[in-house]
Amino acid sequence: DMHRVESHSNEISFETSTSDQVGLHVLQLTIDELLAEMPADYRQVIDYRIAGYEVAEIAEFTTRSKRTVERILQTFRQKLSEYVSDVD
Repeated sequence: DMHRVESHSNEISFETSTSDQVGLHVLQLTIDELLAEMPADYRQVIDYRIAGYEVAEIAEFTTRSKRTVERILQTFRQKLSEYVSDVD
């Protein structure tokens, strides 16, 4: 369970349970493993997206079309989905 906590500095953070922390760690390891299988230019696009950048910004940073960025992200989501399905 995540619980929203407001600090005195008006920053919002989340407290997570141990099982949530373990789950997040496993997810990060899974993402890292899948990223290692991707070409370097794909990893760059995915890293930007994970960092919170929008598709248009990523396209500009990488000098790729928005459609190409969307395709790369879709390919990664598909691989992640397949991996999660195989684990179940």
